[in-house]
Order: sequence, then structure tokens, then C-alpha cells
Amino acid sequence: MQPVAMGIATRMIAQFGAPAVAAWGAGERISAFALIPVSAVCSALVPLVGQNWGAREYSRVHQARRYGYLFSLAWGVGILGLLRLAGEPLAAIFSAEPAVQREIVRYLWIIPFGYALHGVLNVSEETLNAIGRPLAAALQTLIHMFLFYVPLAFAGGRTAGLPGLLWGIALANILGGMLAYALSHFICSRRERACV
Repeated sequence: MQPVAMGIATRMIAQFGAPAVAAWGAGERISAFALIPVSAVCSALVPLVGQNWGAREYSRVHQARRYGYLFSLAWGVGILGLLRLAGEPLAAIFSAEPAVQREIVRYLWIIPFGYALHGVLNVSEETLNAIGRPLAAALQTLIHMFLFYVPLAFAGGRTAGLPGLLWGIALANILGGMLAYALSHFICSRRERACV
């Protein structure tokens, strides 16, 4: 689902010209690198949550999930500030063309606003997979990508050009994280009251 949605987003960005596409590619690479610690925490959560869920140690599941959320939020806010400060030097690493550099800086000033809650979404997804609810995890991804990400990117692009499209993506990540938190909380509480 994610590659399809990303392909649609890339197609929408292409209408704004080659510098926008180049900046999108560079920005996505920077984002992937910036979010490695969150991915590492999410990977570590799977066996931890799965083992404790199976052992009916629901308070540990709750605690692990809470720490995952807190780390994702703290890291997202911290990396937002760092990328806003380092936007221009990073842009210069990826391209010598001023037009591309401007678009990379724009990406780094907008997209990271969604990092913190995108991390929450990832924590929720891994938690749901670990407790044997992969369909719920897939549902939250489906909603995030096709009810939030693609429509908000499209609407933002139509109303405010490339900046609007980027803000639409950032907002989609924020909404996706909020939805994921609520879904994970609901499923855990329904399956076992002690997990809430």
C-alpha cells in the first residue's frame, strides 16, 4: 500500500517540475535516515510486546508501548528542530542547483512536522502485529495512506501548490498517528482490560 501511495504522491509532485521531483527524492532519503532510531525502537518492540502479551504480562505491554510512543514523539520533535536548522547545508549536499536546494529546504521545513506522530503510527503498527492483529495494522495503514495521505496531498496541491501538497502529507502523518494510537488503545483494551 505504501509504495502505491508514494507513487501517486510522486506523480502529483511531478507536475511542479524537475526540481520538485529531485527535492522529493532527496527529502525522502533524508527522512528515511532521520527516522532510523524510530524504526529501531519499533523493531525491538515486536519481540518484547509479543512475549509479554503471550505471557499475559499486559502491564509490560502497556509500558513498552508507552515508552515507544514517548520516544517517537521526543525524537520527532528533536529531529524537526535539527532539520530546520540544517536544511540549507543538507540541501547543498544533495544538489548544486539553487532551484533544487530551495525545494529541499522547503521539504525539510514542512514534512518533519509529521515525524513525531508518524513514529506513533509505526509503534502502533508493530504493537498490533506483535499481539496477533495484523489485519488491524493493515487497516490503519490503508486508512493512513488512502484516506489521509493521498487525498490531503491532492487537496493541498490543488489549493496551495507544492507547499500545500507537502503540508497535506505532514497533516496526513499527524492524523495517521492519532488514528493509530486510538486503534491500538481500543484493541488492547478490548482484548485485555489490563493493557490500557
